[in-house]
Amino acid sequence: MDDQIIQILSNPIIISILMVIGVQAILIEISNPGGWVIGFIGAFFLATALYGMTLISVNWLGLGLVAIAFVFFMLEAKTPTFGGMSIIGVLLMMVGLWVVFNMTDSPEAVALTLPAAFFISIISGAVFVFVAGKALQAQHAPTNTGAEGLLNQHGVVRKSIKAKMDGAPYRGMVLAAGELWQAEADEQIDEDADVIITAVNGLSIHVKKA
Repeated sequence: MDDQIIQILSNPIIISILMVIGVQAILIEISNPGGWVIGFIGAFFLATALYGMTLISVNWLGLGLVAIAFVFFMLEAKTPTFGGMSIIGVLLMMVGLWVVFNMTDSPEAVALTLPAAFFISIISGAVFVFVAGKALQAQHAPTNTGAEGLLNQHGVVRKSIKAKMDGAPYRGMVLAAGELWQAEADEQIDEDADVIITAVNGLSIHVKKA
């Protein structure tokens, strides 16, 4: 059983897959923190890949090319270049993986074929750019909850917004986001009128006619 595990972990394709998944998961966790599961999985996969590399002869210089490839993938995710950075990243990763397992001094080194390196690189690049891009979009998405989430939302006046006496503020009730809010405005607004929320002050909102 131990021999079978060692044989699997010393397979260049398995090592390459574990390494790229591990690095991807760690970088995604760093770029979009909020949990530990993805980071833990990434660390486990990367540690397993590094252990596998100790079982066979590898060229560690190739790992530098793989690391640079992920830099280009990250740049593509943050500042889309219509695939330019991704292409460079895929080429660097492909060469890096090939160098890791082929440019060694040991005659017993286990080689990784160029087609396998290319396939792993292109799949890895596509998945990483997609997932990292979605994570970055989520970070910059407008807030949809809490006070900030109410800004610029539409509502309906349920109790006319008007002043009870001269010089008093215009106040009433507005239904917005499924809840009734005390509302203020700079003018009188009749019942059932559509309004837009311009500010949130504690438990009250400031609105204007839509």
